[in-house]
Amino acid sequence: MPSPSAHVKKYLIVVDKNYHDLKVPKHLEIKKEFFHITECFLTVQGEEVDGGTNSTSIIKKIGKNDSFIYSHELRYVRNNEKIQKKRQITAREYIELLEMKDVSRIIVRKIR
Repeated sequence: MPSPSAHVKKYLIVVDKNYHDLKVPKHLEIKKEFFHITECFLTVQGEEVDGGTNSTSIIKKIGKNDSFIYSHELRYVRNNEKIQKKRQITAREYIELLEMKDVSRIIVRKIR
């Protein structure tokens, strides 16, 4: 069922992408994990999707140590309300959808 998108706050801890070491005092046992995220925008067939306009379709690959999960996200506006549909997909679906990437946009790579 479509629902309004939620607001999420994220904090940037590391600015330099080549330097991942966080200087944390040794007496504080803070676990650090780094996840690699790849976001690819897809071309949307037609201007209207599921009753909404201004559609954006994104596939994401998130993981670490050669273990990833994949998702497909569709964002659009319907009745002045932002709708976001997200579902987990298989690696095979990810590869198939990757062939529909929007060549006018870059692939976004993040480390979180």
